[in-house]
Amino acid sequence: MRRSLPALVFIVACVALVSALPLAAQEGDAATPYVQGLTALEKEDYPEAIKLLAQVVQQEPSNEPAWYNLGVARYEQSTPDLPGALDAFRKALSLAANRAGTRLYIGRIYEDQGAFAEAIKAYEEEGAHTKGNNKNDANVALGRVQYKAGRPADAMVALRLAVQEELKYLEGLYWQGRALTALGKHTEAIKVCRGAKNILQDWSDLKAGLGRMKPEQQRERKETEEKLAQEYGRAQEFAQDLGLWPALNKALGEAYLGDGQYDLARVAFRAATNKNQLGSETDPDVQVRLAGAYLEDARHLFEAQNQLYGCIAVMGAAEEAADKAIELAPKSGPEASAAYAIQGEIYAFEAATYNSEPKQNIVSHTYEDAIASFTKALQLKADNARALTERAKAYVAVAQTETAGSDKAKEALEAARGDLQQALVLTPNSEPAYVALAQVALVEEKYDQAQQYAEKAMSLDPKDPDACNAAGLVRYFTGQLPEAARYFRRGLELNSTDPQLHFNLGNSFFQMQSWYLALREYQKALEHTPSPVVARTSFQRAYILYQMALTYHETQRYDQEIDKLNESLALDASYFEAYMQLARAYAAKREYRGAQRALDQAQGKADDQQWSRAATLSGQIYEMASDPHLAVISYATALQKDPNNVIAKQALARLSGG
Repeated sequence: MRRSLPALVFIVACVALVSALPLAAQEGDAATPYVQGLTALEKEDYPEAIKLLAQVVQQEPSNEPAWYNLGVARYEQSTPDLPGALDAFRKALSLAANRAGTRLYIGRIYEDQGAFAEAIKAYEEEGAHTKGNNKNDANVALGRVQYKAGRPADAMVALRLAVQEELKYLEGLYWQGRALTALGKHTEAIKVCRGAKNILQDWSDLKAGLGRMKPEQQRERKETEEKLAQEYGRAQEFAQDLGLWPALNKALGEAYLGDGQYDLARVAFRAATNKNQLGSETDPDVQVRLAGAYLEDARHLFEAQNQLYGCIAVMGAAEEAADKAIELAPKSGPEASAAYAIQGEIYAFEAATYNSEPKQNIVSHTYEDAIASFTKALQLKADNARALTERAKAYVAVAQTETAGSDKAKEALEAARGDLQQALVLTPNSEPAYVALAQVALVEEKYDQAQQYAEKAMSLDPKDPDACNAAGLVRYFTGQLPEAARYFRRGLELNSTDPQLHFNLGNSFFQMQSWYLALREYQKALEHTPSPVVARTSFQRAYILYQMALTYHETQRYDQEIDKLNESLALDASYFEAYMQLARAYAAKREYRGAQRALDQAQGKADDQQWSRAATLSGQIYEMASDPHLAVISYATALQKDPNNVIAKQALARLSGG
């Protein structure tokens, strides 16, 4: 029998049979269309029920149960007739405004169509017109749709009311666990989900025990089918009729994942394949979730613990799970889309994190690989908002690897913007999309736009360190340094191991000439940036070391400055600016030959404009060494490479008496 909306259909059918049957039917005519229609509905022969009950309401337009059950049949058939069902339920409601159940179906129709405001109104009205178990049904439905509408705090109010009245109302506990996870209350979510699982296990054990007893033994031991139905009816409904036992395991896994308990998250996800818990070993969604859990575990190992090789090992498991998801998913549709999307996220993380190293059997992927996977995901499901957002991030990363302002960089940023705008049409309150839009605007130096996007992101999720970072960068690039530092500090309160936040805070202090505070933050950024072996961190560490050297220069600690610059150049031997700063450090120590040698090396790594800059600095150092003749030659060669070099032009004129 149907249980999609608990027991209401059967209750109303009984009402219909005993109190609302036409007089002729009550006198023994069991073959009337009304009785036949209700019987067909009970047997789940929906086409026959619709045909017969439609005849009944045409002949008896005031028969409320007939209208109600016609709506049920239209809703429950294999291809629901939602407009027809809604019309029938509204007719029933107009005839019996206070009868339980009708608004639950009306709300569900709106909910199925994503019209959450209308669904919430219907469920609230249902709760106002009913009491007891029916009121609990309304509260669970209300909490469920509030969660789907992105209002987990409101959902908790309704769901708690329901489970306080019925401690074993499993659907209420399930949505309560999901709402708590959405609110970041992972410990509470784990407790709720585990409690729900215990109830399900008790129901399963008792049911199995009854199956092993003879009827007379059940009566003797007072463990009967009736008692099981009374005490665990909600559990049976949740597990069998709604089929949500695997979903509960997944919800528990998400709670563990949010709490950083990656191993337990994977155990919970795998439990969703357990046949004894009504799971399926061929469920591709489980593999998608496992891949995501491995990815977050790897991210934590790399970013929080600097364990590169541990991260790489876990990423291998993530790739395997993603490949399995693609293998299990149908060739088209949302499940395949989700599988390719998680593969894209895995590839994008690899592209940002480590290189392939055949000798160590390490294989990485590129941002182009990630974009290709996201594109497959979007071909299979064009409204996959997460895939759009993640592909946009990959495009931004590609743009940042290209020369600023180049055609390739512009194309990548335009593609990113298009994806993010589309994602926001689908999910208007997507905080990650606004953060990514802020990053696009920052790269394009459109700071007013970046500020709007960053502020919107922070209003949606004040606890996202990436949003704090974006807001801080806007202030940094517009000269609002104390405000920038405040945002970076807020981000570090949320994630104290983020090297980018430490580095950006250090830059803010540097610009405010707080050299020692800047140096402290640069040191922390270096501590949390893994050492490069196969990791793609050589440039980041070289840049941090370079900035540390600048702080030593400002505080006239030139030996420490030279040491840091040499460390930087050991990581990136082509780092032009590091050679230039090395020359300045030697010059500050009056070690002019060392300075000129550093400039020779800089010119070996330089394009024409950089070569001209190096020659200009060479001329300045020759002047410091009281050798104006060599200075003149350096300024002249600088102008030969770059005739627009104003500094060299003015210096040459000054030394030549012009």
